[in-house]
Formats: sequence, structure tokens, C-alpha cells
Amino acid sequence: MGELLLEREQYNSAMTSSEETVGKDIETEYLRVVVNRLPNEMLLKIFSLLDVKDICYSTRYVCKRWNVLSNDEALWKNFEFVCTKNMTLEYIYKMLRSARLLRAVVLQWRLDTAGILEVLCKCCPDIQRIQLICCGMINLNTMEMLAARYPGLLHLSMGKSFSVQRDCFDVLGQFRKIQSINLSHSRLTGEQLASIVDSCPDLVEINIDYVRGIEERYILNLIAAKKDTLVSLAVFGDRVTDSTFVALQECKKLCSLHISQCGLLSDRGLKSLSSLKTLSSLKLRYASNISYSGLCKFLLQKMLSGLKYLSLSRSNKFDDVCALSISQNCASLQELDLSYCPNVTAEGIRTLSQGCKSLKVIYYNVFNPEHSVFMEKIVFKVPCLTRAGTEPGGSLIKDLAVIHPPKYSGSMASLVLTDSSQLTSDSQHLGIYSSPVASLVLTDSSQLTSDSQHL
Repeated sequence: MGELLLEREQYNSAMTSSEETVGKDIETEYLRVVVNRLPNEMLLKIFSLLDVKDICYSTRYVCKRWNVLSNDEALWKNFEFVCTKNMTLEYIYKMLRSARLLRAVVLQWRLDTAGILEVLCKCCPDIQRIQLICCGMINLNTMEMLAARYPGLLHLSMGKSFSVQRDCFDVLGQFRKIQSINLSHSRLTGEQLASIVDSCPDLVEINIDYVRGIEERYILNLIAAKKDTLVSLAVFGDRVTDSTFVALQECKKLCSLHISQCGLLSDRGLKSLSSLKTLSSLKLRYASNISYSGLCKFLLQKMLSGLKYLSLSRSNKFDDVCALSISQNCASLQELDLSYCPNVTAEGIRTLSQGCKSLKVIYYNVFNPEHSVFMEKIVFKVPCLTRAGTEPGGSLIKDLAVIHPPKYSGSMASLVLTDSSQLTSDSQHLGIYSSPVASLVLTDSSQLTSDSQHL
């Protein structure tokens, strides 16, 4: 009897397994038929969610119809191929040879830039955007090759690239149709900047942040030439005075203005910015020469209501009263950088979190007045940032202690006030604390730069 029962169970198990296999085959066949019945427009929309590798080595070989759609020019307009530092040259060359319709390429931390760009020029004739992030060994021959191959290039970024020969910048004027250019942290000269501005009539986005030594007359020349079209400008500003800010009043389309060194900016120049009604992103770093009353008046200007990003980092004037002005006036603000502002307290941060309904992130360093330094390490607990507390600072920072003031030059610790809905598992932050409304994150201040997020 026991043997019969065992055989019966084995039979039922085999039948169930067979039925499941048949069911899965039918389901797969049904899905295949349904997908093939989709119109071309919907399939192209699905393909647009894939990456270059999927298109080149998967969809292209499914069937004739998918092969045709995989080579649709409209599909490739939004694709970019990212060459990371860990990719082998063999793989990169293989991908470039298979992606003839490619429009955009990004190189990250590559020292073999010249070889990759040479293959790019041979295999991809329609490139419109080239982004070189922290790449090295860029020489004159490479730039001349790019200018000859892609005279219609629209976007070029060489930000933070190193070992770039200075005469490479002499070639940039040959990109006559270029619209945006990023030369931050480079050795660009004022004369080369003037040549680029004069040779590129369509140029509307310019990033020369951390390019030191550019005389103000070249910046004024840039503004005068582009006042009717300039959309975005980022400069280091070590030579920039109020004259530049007054000249910027004529730029009626300016949406983004980032100046990293505002030591020569006074109340007169700051006041002139109030006429820039189209600004959505503003950085005024190291603005130590403006008065407290001048800053307070500026923060009440109507033009700030449209800002989505504002940086006043390293301001020795900004305090909790200024924070209150921002909370009442900047309804659209999403990101605020108050790094190394010694006079703003936890109460000011709480005011901002309650008043700015769209605010998602605040960069903020707690200052230790006893040692006149910013804290290196912070211990804290945050149950809820928007809940008012009875003690100074409320429940914003319930536990806060200085471990030791820094004894060496290194990364400071920072508090980042962040909307918890924005904190994903692949976040760059070191710690994530769940909260119904917002969270505080302990973060290395070296990660808090905005150069990579804004032009």
C-alpha cells in the first residue's frame, strides 16, 4: 500500500510540473504576441528606457522589425554612452563600433582619452555632446581632430580635466554652433575666453568656475556680447567687482548664476541682482564684503521667490533672521547651501524646514563658538524636524556633542537636511535616518560641492 501511495504522489508531482511548464510557455507566447502587436511609437518608447548596450546587442537581433526600430534616428537622440574608468578599451571600442547613431558620449576618469576619441571620430559621425569628466592627457591633436570631425558640436564639457595643453583652448572657437561649454578648473586665459565668445554666436551656457586669474574686462566683454542670449554663467570671481553684477542686469534670460569667490562684491552689486527676474539658480560664495543690512534687504527681493537653488556658503553675515526671510520669501526653493555659515543655528534650520514647503536639502555645518571652528564630528538624534520643541532648537538636534575640534587639515563633518523621499538606496550619503517628513544625514563635506550638479 505504501509503495502505491508513493507512486501516486510522484505521478501527481510530475503532472503538476508539466502543467506549470506548459502554462509558462503559453504565457510567454501570449506576451510575445501582445508586444509584437504594439505600434512602433510604443515600442520606441519602451526602447528609449533601455541603454546603448541593450539596443546594440539585444533588441537589434530579435526580429527584422525590432532591428529597424533599433536603428531609428529619433530613438538615439537621447542616448549617451558612458565610459567609466573601469571599462576596458576593448569593450569601449566594441561599443562605439556598434553605435554608429550615437549622439552623446561621456568619459569619466580616463587617461586614454585621445585613443577613445579617435575611435569615436571614426565610428560615430553624428556626435552632438561630448563630456570629459576628470579626464587627462588631452592634447592639441585630439582637439583639432574633434573640431574637424564635429564642427556642429552643441555641447562640450572638459570640467576638472587635468594635463590639458593650454593651446587646446585655441581650437574651441572652431565649434561655431556650440551652445554650452564647461571649462572649469582649467588653465584658460582671458584672451582665449574672448576668442571663444567672439567665434561662437550660439553659445549661451558658459562655465569657467575655478579658472583663476581671468581679468574682469574679459568677463564684462562676455556679458556685453551675450547679454541678449546668455542663459547660464559660472565664474570663479576672484577678479569680479560690482561692475560685473551691474552689467548682469542686462541679461534678461539669465537663469543660472554661480560665482564661487565673491570677496569683492558689495551691497551695490548685490542690489543690482534684484532685476534678474528669470533666475532659478544662484550661488554667491564667500560674499564677505556685503553688509548685514544689505544681505537682509536682498533676501526680501521678489526675484528670490522663483529660485530653486541658492548658495550663500561661507557667509559671515547670514544668521537666523536671514533664514526667516528665506522661509517667508523663497516659496520655490528646493536646495539651500549654508555650508560654513557660523551665525546660523539649529533654530534657523528648523525655521527653514517649516517655512520652505518645497525645500528638499540644506547643506549646513554646526559651528562651535568655544573653539571658533566647525565641528569635525557630530552625535545627534532627530525624531522629526518639523515638530516644535520646548528647548532652544526644539527637537531638531536632540543630542549634539563635539568629540574633538579638528587638529589637522581635513574633511569637516556636515549636517544635511534632506527630504526622506529623496534618499534612495544608492545615495551618496553615509547614513540615512528614516523620518515621516525629513532626515538629518552626517556627511563628509567633500561630497557637498555643487559644481557637478549645476552647469
